[in-house]
Amino acid sequence: MENTVSNAEHYFGQFCSVMASYTRKTAKLRDKADELVKQLIDFGNTENPELRSAMKNMAEELAKIQDYRHAQVYVV
Repeated sequence: MENTVSNAEHYFGQFCSVMASYTRKTAKLRDKADELVKQLIDFGNTENPELRSAMKNMAEELAKIQDYRHAQVYVV
């Protein structure tokens, strides 16, 4: 019984540590992508209507991916 408890304590601590690291790294990636979305929109706003539309569409699609990442971080 003591061995079982000892193993559970050991591995549970490792699982928690790795999951926390994974979550932090995923969140950082999501934050960088949010920055990219903002930059795409800002750049698009300085261009002609066709390029502005294309940049806006690209930014919206990337934002959708980031919404999924946001959900992924909270599921873990």
